[in-house]
Amino acid sequence: MTPKQLQDHVFSTYTHLRVGMIVIASLFPLLLFFGGLLHGVEWQDSMSAYYYATVGDATPAMRVWFIGLLYALGAFLFLYKGFSKLEDWSLNFAGIFAVGVARFPMPWPAGSGSNLNIHYICAVLMFICVGIVTLFCTNQTLELVADPKKRKMFSIGYRIAGSSMVFLPIIFCLYNEFLPELAERSHQVFWLEAVCIWAFALYWFIKSWELRGSMAEIEALNMKLTTDSDPVSKHGRRVLSPARYK
Repeated sequence: MTPKQLQDHVFSTYTHLRVGMIVIASLFPLLLFFGGLLHGVEWQDSMSAYYYATVGDATPAMRVWFIGLLYALGAFLFLYKGFSKLEDWSLNFAGIFAVGVARFPMPWPAGSGSNLNIHYICAVLMFICVGIVTLFCTNQTLELVADPKKRKMFSIGYRIAGSSMVFLPIIFCLYNEFLPELAERSHQVFWLEAVCIWAFALYWFIKSWELRGSMAEIEALNMKLTTDSDPVSKHGRRVLSPARYK
């Protein structure tokens, strides 16, 4: 490989990780819903309920898909490395909690347990961890976006995605705890979960768009970036700082 080909290869690795998360998260609710229908499983009241959903005495039809998709998301989140320690640690924990959601299924039958169980806790913490990244770890690379209008557009998109991931799971837990019968009849829990995971996909879509425009990863590969905390001389490098954009 030439140096340029090698650089493109490394760059494409991170791009494909993001694209993988976008595809998995975007399709997750749809795969459960339509896959369930193909197997004769009725629309469940929540995405987590597909872990148990069966037709007669058969093995749960969508359990493998539910677990596999969460394990894949967890692995991608854990492997992805960001531009700061906070971003790295938040994504690492988000990956661990994603696996926890799959490893520790919801209480069954639905409504038989409290929201204070390890399944719901892992789900809420997973979204909160990614929400933290979205709300507090995006401004460093946003500084490298030259166009102020695009920078503001990205910032607004990040805030919408991050706020959705932080607050909707909390609303879901409260709603499911205090209005369980209404939630079960109207599939509102399923929609809340779907919106959360689509907000997750939206974040990675915006992140990919932003990084492609700012060339932050390419500049990092070329050792043209540093941070405020870097003791090495910043001469000739662009400095990433935590400045906020309104």
